[in-house]
Amino acid sequence: MVKDLVVDKLYAYWSAEDSYKPWAGISARATIDIPNYSAANATFEIESLVPNLRLMDDEDQLPFAIVDTPSIPVELKQMAPLQFVVSCDYDRLGLRVVPGRELQFTRAMRRALADRHVALGVNGSLDIAMATSIGKIHISALPVGAYFDWKFDASPAVETAANPSAEVSVSRIHVADTTRDLISLEIGVNVNNPFTYGAFISDLALMVKYSGLHIVTIGVKELSLSQGANDVTLYVDFHNYPNDPRQRMLFLEASSGKNVTVEIAGFPNCTSIQPLETSLREFVHRTTINTDPSSGPRMVTGSLPQVLREVVFRIFAMSAEATIVNPVSGAEVWLQVIEAIGYYKHDIPLGMLEYDFTSDGPKGLRLPFDRAVSTPRMPIVANETSIGWDVLRRAIGGTLDVDVFTNIQMQVGNAPLNFTVMGRNAPVKVRL
Repeated sequence: MVKDLVVDKLYAYWSAEDSYKPWAGISARATIDIPNYSAANATFEIESLVPNLRLMDDEDQLPFAIVDTPSIPVELKQMAPLQFVVSCDYDRLGLRVVPGRELQFTRAMRRALADRHVALGVNGSLDIAMATSIGKIHISALPVGAYFDWKFDASPAVETAANPSAEVSVSRIHVADTTRDLISLEIGVNVNNPFTYGAFISDLALMVKYSGLHIVTIGVKELSLSQGANDVTLYVDFHNYPNDPRQRMLFLEASSGKNVTVEIAGFPNCTSIQPLETSLREFVHRTTINTDPSSGPRMVTGSLPQVLREVVFRIFAMSAEATIVNPVSGAEVWLQVIEAIGYYKHDIPLGMLEYDFTSDGPKGLRLPFDRAVSTPRMPIVANETSIGWDVLRRAIGGTLDVDVFTNIQMQVGNAPLNFTVMGRNAPVKVRL
């Protein structure tokens, strides 16, 4: 009988480089006791173990992959008469996807890697050749049937340190091309991957929709992601709708720290890998993204370049000026109109401003790449409530954290951009 089954390592790698031929790795050992009523002893050595196994979908119990490995190395160590420890340490257990079952395979991989849940059946046979103290034994077509349902790290009580996050930071934003309705970007991203699994894919692109609006198409080329530090380039087509209120609402929700619900979808020819393209062609996944950075641990954390470096509010002149650094290269960027309302503690109005930069120049205020630019002093209409004035007077010479609701009009290359953002707890210097 089998007892004390221990799995030290179980991992999977799905490489699009090899035309949809993934592999899995396993390191495990088990103790086997064979009933020994006569006190006789015998030694066994496994010379070969050839699998003829199929992985079965847990829903329809039909095979979606075949174990494609000529032989699995298995070691037998005798601990006592007819008691053995069987161990297997195999790095690349090849899998071959059953034609027409790519979608089921994709679902099983996504569940294993994203949900950390393995649920599948194994069906088939084993061919075993053994050398024993009483001669050689060959067992052909030994039937095998089993079902596995494993969940890893499912407890919500695990500390944050035991659930590491992938750290993502944007290192470069470059505009490759612009039209009125489209901005093509190349975004350099630094990814620190703490997980023991990685990925390689030759090419892939997915659409992102918000409230039925096709916002962006995000793609990668020759993506290689391993444990540790990685440099990744994302190719992003931003579809611009300057007069559609849904685009403004997307920016507002994302900048306010609210939950943003989007649809991630595949489309025809989204990848050159044919089996993957077949499974993603009709793929649509609706997901909610928590954009609040203070909401607790998450699988991915990130940071963006700081655009607004400083805001100074002058009480006597009743004006504000801002220092802005443009992180986008490859196209001229012009700031044209700002409409803003400032709030203290989220609901105490401090004042509002409206400024048209095109009155100072035909295109507005030019923002050169990676250079600090100060705006002119922009007149502010202060709120006349006593509480607002009291807050401003007490903050003179210091800094006040202000929520700023802002409508912005810009020109990026040939594309006019209109968006609305909410800056949370923006540090505003208050001066006489």
